[in-house]
Amino acid sequence: MNTNATTAGEAYPLKDIVTDAELKSISLAPILNASSEKERRSLLPSHRCSWINSHMDSIFSSSKPNKQELCVMFPWGSLFNRLLRLPLLFYFSKVLYYISCLVAFKNISFNLKDQASLQEKLSAVPTIILDGFLSRFTETSRSSSQYVS
Repeated sequence: MNTNATTAGEAYPLKDIVTDAELKSISLAPILNASSEKERRSLLPSHRCSWINSHMDSIFSSSKPNKQELCVMFPWGSLFNRLLRLPLLFYFSKVLYYISCLVAFKNISFNLKDQASLQEKLSAVPTIILDGFLSRFTETSRSSSQYVS
C-alpha cells in the first residue's frame, strides 16, 4: 500500500492484489463464445452482482467503450502502461472475472468447512485463485484445519 497515493490505483496497485498467475489461470473462451448477455452472465462465478454485470455488458456491447470510459470503470491510475501485452478489453474481462470470483468467495466464505467443499461450491473459480483467497482472506486455528474468514 502506498500511503502517499492520491488515487486508488496508486494506493493499491492491481499487480499487488491480483497475481499474474491468477490472471493467466482465467479462461475467457466460454465467456467470449457466449451468444447472449444472459449466457455470459451465467458463466460468471457471481452472476447476480449488478455492478459486474453492467461492466461486463459494457465491455461486450456492440459499441465498445473508449479508453476514457474504461478509466472511469476501472480507476487504477497508470494501468494502461502495464497491460501485460493483452488487448485492453480482454484484460478488463479477466479483471471482472476475478472480481466475480472474489464476490462469490465473499458470499460463501462465512460458511467455510474445508478447501474441498469450498472448491466444490466454487467450481468455476480456478484453483490458484481460490488458494490465493484462502491464504489472503482466511486463517485456521492451531487445533483445526477449518478455515475462518
